[in-house]
Amino acid sequence: MTNDPAPTSRQRDSLAGSDAAQQRRPRLINTARSSFSNWRPPHVIRNHVRALVERRFAHEHKKPSTDSEGRDDLLINLFGAPHGAGLIGPGAAGLQRAALIEAFACEDGISQIVIDDANLVRLFGHLIDDDLGEALGDRLYLTDLLENAIEYIESETKRVPASETSAPDQETAPIAWFAAPGHDADVVLQLLRTWRMPNVVALISGPWAYGPTHYIEVDGPRKLPHRPMTLPTPAQATEALRGVTDRT
Repeated sequence: MTNDPAPTSRQRDSLAGSDAAQQRRPRLINTARSSFSNWRPPHVIRNHVRALVERRFAHEHKKPSTDSEGRDDLLINLFGAPHGAGLIGPGAAGLQRAALIEAFACEDGISQIVIDDANLVRLFGHLIDDDLGEALGDRLYLTDLLENAIEYIESETKRVPASETSAPDQETAPIAWFAAPGHDADVVLQLLRTWRMPNVVALISGPWAYGPTHYIEVDGPRKLPHRPMTLPTPAQATEALRGVTDRT
């Protein structure tokens, strides 16, 4: 058996240098498991962003509380008034669409929505097809003329005599009326000035001489309500209504 000769000092220095070089040598990166572990394909990113936007829109139009106090948070009640309220400005149509979406989403807060055909087309274009209209069910009453809307509301409500000192029953969900009276404001006012059961809450397209008129900017009202809100486009509002019918 032979003994290996001990390395010389020069050989020891050479071995030490080789070990140090191996330690300093950069390691190969596994791109599939390390640096790019958070990489996602473009279509996955797009779907993720779309989901975030949809969740935000749904949150801002979430179903309000179903008790009588929670109804105050509905846009139609925040901007409405006892004898109706007008909406003007570049964002007026968007606010009406948002209020209409909420009205459908909160069945316990609004019993029915009344709107004439011309006003519906003005707000949504022709995006609400027959299938969606049928899905919205009996809660949407679409009229051809303003006088038909008035006759229907009168048939669905009971006039409270002026001799009664108490306000209309607030436990009964009111009717939401989206009206565009134009030169026939007097007949709309005549209906709104009478106490009715259930109550009638009206948003008027255009200026309203018999109550407040709110100016709505493109990005919202000048005086914001105490809650988040979004002014949807006709396409966004139509998709939101489809979402409401899918949940009901």
